Amino acid sequence: MRNAFLSWTFAAALACGLAIAACGSDDEDTTPAATGGSAGSAGSAGSAGTAGTAGTAGTAGAAGSAAGASGEAGAAGEAGASGQAGAAGSVDDAGTDAEEPTDAQPEAAAGKKVTVTYKTTTVEVDINQTQVFQNGGTDYSLVSDVILVAIPGGTLANLQANFEASDGYNPTSKANCASVVPVVGDKLTKGWITRSNRNLEWDPTASMPGCLNVDDLAKIMVEDKP
Repeated sequence: MRNAFLSWTFAAALACGLAIAACGSDDEDTTPAATGGSAGSAGSAGSAGTAGTAGTAGTAGAAGSAAGASGEAGAAGEAGASGQAGAAGSVDDAGTDAEEPTDAQPEAAAGKKVTVTYKTTTVEVDINQTQVFQNGGTDYSLVSDVILVAIPGGTLANLQANFEASDGYNPTSKANCASVVPVVGDKLTKGWITRSNRNLEWDPTASMPGCLNVDDLAKIMVEDKP
């Protein structure tokens, strides 16, 4: 009986020791678990650190966006500069295409024509192509100029001329003109042909008879002086 009690006591003690060992193991596990928990918290802080890194990346992204915006602004600036350069180029082109003033006189509008005959030559002369002579607000062409257009290089002093109207009138048909027709040399500079109607008049200083005035002059017959 005593032996049985001792066996039971030993078994109980053993069981208790095992139980204490088990409890101790639980306490030891708890401590590491707590430590592990702290490490876990540190790990969370590490995650926050990672978030911080992400934040840095975000800052870099913002900087990149700002740089991109700056780049866009720069590109816009370059486009603006290009536009200004283009506008300036247009001004330069306008300046280049502009015509330079010249001393050349514009050609006169086509006018009435008079036929000039000389030897075997017949020339139609536009009386507006000679230098204009004005008197009393009327435009005239000088008989001498019209003759020299038809006979380039001619010398008035060696020439003489008679006149004929479009209706066939000829001053030689009048007795008062017999002594002045044909008109010779420098006196031809005194004859004025009205540009608007081809009427032939004479400088009053030449003292020509009225029969030498020819309405609507059609022909000047020129010949060499004898």
